[in-house]
Amino acid sequence: MFLPYNLEMKEIFSLFLLIVAVAFFSQKLVFQKRIGFVSLSGLEIYIIGILFSFFISKKLLYSLAPVLFMVLAFIGFSFGAQFERGIVKKITFKEILYGFLISLQYFAMFLVLKHFYSLRIAAIASGVFSIPAPLLLSNLKNEKLVISGELSIVFVLVYYSCTFYGYFSVVLAILFGLLGVLFVIFEKILKKPEIFILLFGFLLLISGSAQVFNFSAVLSLTVFGFVAVFFSPAYAKEIKQSLDQPLFLSLLFFAGIFFSTSFFVFIPLILVLFLKPFILIPLLKKKASIFIPFGALSIAVAVESMSFGIITFVAILYFILLGSFEFLREKLKWDI
Repeated sequence: MFLPYNLEMKEIFSLFLLIVAVAFFSQKLVFQKRIGFVSLSGLEIYIIGILFSFFISKKLLYSLAPVLFMVLAFIGFSFGAQFERGIVKKITFKEILYGFLISLQYFAMFLVLKHFYSLRIAAIASGVFSIPAPLLLSNLKNEKLVISGELSIVFVLVYYSCTFYGYFSVVLAILFGLLGVLFVIFEKILKKPEIFILLFGFLLLISGSAQVFNFSAVLSLTVFGFVAVFFSPAYAKEIKQSLDQPLFLSLLFFAGIFFSTSFFVFIPLILVLFLKPFILIPLLKKKASIFIPFGALSIAVAVESMSFGIITFVAILYFILLGSFEFLREKLKWDI
């Protein structure tokens, strides 16, 4: 019994090191090229992950869940860290109301999808399709629309948590997210390298707790990231900028090794895309922004479900939507 256990642990550790190496050493290659949308997407990393999926057992994949949840937890932290003091001070009741109205698209999608899929799949899909890519959202020239869009994501994460995990899960997610106060306290007495280690410690603690107590690690780390950047903007922002790209690539690598041919079952979900214009046209003056594809945060929500089929579907659709968006923006000269 001892020998197989050691072999399995070696496989897990080796795969973990491989993912870290690919993510950190390929970030310059992936993000500094200038060959169309592929250079900005990490498609190469996702394909490498798919290739490895044919040689990795499901048992080993599930053993990687703690590491995977830590990566998607950082995606939540990264999003929460966008709400700096300067941005929070600009938020008015109008932005909150506008963000709330935009977020209601979640329920329109959920009410439709629950008739065709399980409640869990409907909750995941509604969350994925309701969350625009924050990176592309930030390119909008209307600052109020950007803030409203980001606030709508917060509302959607709460809706998703309630429908997927249950109402009490939101309370747990917020309570664990408030551990960000401890991070800020320790951050003031530690050196910079130690702060990075401290952050990963909190990521492991909260993501692990999310698996044990059944709440959303993404939502909880969003709260954590907000608290950290609001009370200690310098370090939190520096950490975000240092780790955003490599950990996003790690997420794509994980999504690749969770590849499953069962994603065909979810292809009809693409019809949900046609719901968005009808929901958002009354709210958005710039029609191009309706078609902003989802990004890392939506992929993290899909990965959190640990459903191989939905993870594969969302990852593939991410690249299709991103490519379509870039093509339309360049060829049709969309000004968003």
